[in-house]
Amino acid sequence: MLDLEYKYGRQIKTLKIQGDIEVDTILPNKIPQPKINFQQQDISQILKLFINKLNKNISDIRVGIAINDKSRPVPYHMLMPPLVNALEVLGIPNASILFFIANGAHEQDPESLENYFLKEYLNIYTFRQHNCLDEENLINLGSTTRNTPVFINKEFFTCDLKIAIGNIEPHHFAGFSGGYKTVAIGLAGKRTITANHKLLLEPGSEPANFYNNPLRQDIEEIGKKTQLHFCLNCIMDKDKTIMHTFFDTPSRVMDLGIPIVKSMYAVNMKCEYDVVIVSAGGYPKDINLYQAQKALTNASQICAKNGTILLLAECIEKIGNIIFEEYIQQFSDPVDVIKDFTVSPFQLGRHKAFLIAKVLENHHIAIYSSINPEIIEKLLLYPVHDPELFIKGIAKPKTKIAFIPEGEITIPKCHE
Repeated sequence: MLDLEYKYGRQIKTLKIQGDIEVDTILPNKIPQPKINFQQQDISQILKLFINKLNKNISDIRVGIAINDKSRPVPYHMLMPPLVNALEVLGIPNASILFFIANGAHEQDPESLENYFLKEYLNIYTFRQHNCLDEENLINLGSTTRNTPVFINKEFFTCDLKIAIGNIEPHHFAGFSGGYKTVAIGLAGKRTITANHKLLLEPGSEPANFYNNPLRQDIEEIGKKTQLHFCLNCIMDKDKTIMHTFFDTPSRVMDLGIPIVKSMYAVNMKCEYDVVIVSAGGYPKDINLYQAQKALTNASQICAKNGTILLLAECIEKIGNIIFEEYIQQFSDPVDVIKDFTVSPFQLGRHKAFLIAKVLENHHIAIYSSINPEIIEKLLLYPVHDPELFIKGIAKPKTKIAFIPEGEITIPKCHE
């Protein structure tokens, strides 16, 4: 018997594999001991040089800090104090520091802030919830070379010093998170996000691809137009321990971070598997199916044609996007989803249905979650009540099974 531990929401669960069945567990590559690359003194020196060039009274300088919403596992309790202390040492008044929640196209959820951000800061600083539909608080910055219209949060753009905080990890179509993405997408208008995400149809818009990724390079162009000055980004291991931290320009941060993230999370495999068991990685990565879907893209890389992917994701907030849910329910065949999506005007939310349908083209998808089984079936997926019984029913002695406990950030590559 094998015991496979996986994260399910905020829990750790065990999947017991009965009988003489072999399972290959695919984990991120082993990495050296944590190496924190910055200190408060380093931040202070960089910011002091920048502020001196502004030629403004210190009390008149407005600082905008972009942070992710609850769907991103950023360790603010570790990253924020050195930055805030550095600003304080430089004499920036608390009232001049504004935090912008980079919701992107996600729904605003101000109540969730105290669940993932430092509570002591909530009563000291001003927080703004970005709304991608609020046209009055968007500024038009032109277009990218790929004709993406650039509309960005106006209040953030007018800040004298603009900083984004986030983490760098693989992203299923933007290549990697981090860098400009927090602002270029998180603080963008819906027209910007929609036009950019339409590029996921282009070749190269895939996990762990940055420099040749059309969608990601569009993000870089958007980001440069926002005049974002600095990023405070970290790289974490699978246990959310900070391994590396960088404070520099957005482009420099990505140049430094990408090789490290690739060495950690891009895993070469020798064969395809009949069954791939994948956990999205627990909360917040499996907060809803809209987020947990990312693990399916990665799992499909090593799943044999007509093989089965079992997704383990609690989805405490169920589907997570009504447009996605209503769109995919119109179809009974994933091929029809793909055909309709590719000929219809691009709409955010529908792209998740397309990405799931692309996996369903060659694989079966089963899901163990808290979502009503009847709803799961309408999403063209197979609901699983007991994952152990499910695996027992499809596994034979020679069935090749892989287990990916950190499915959203592990990028398995199948090669001969």
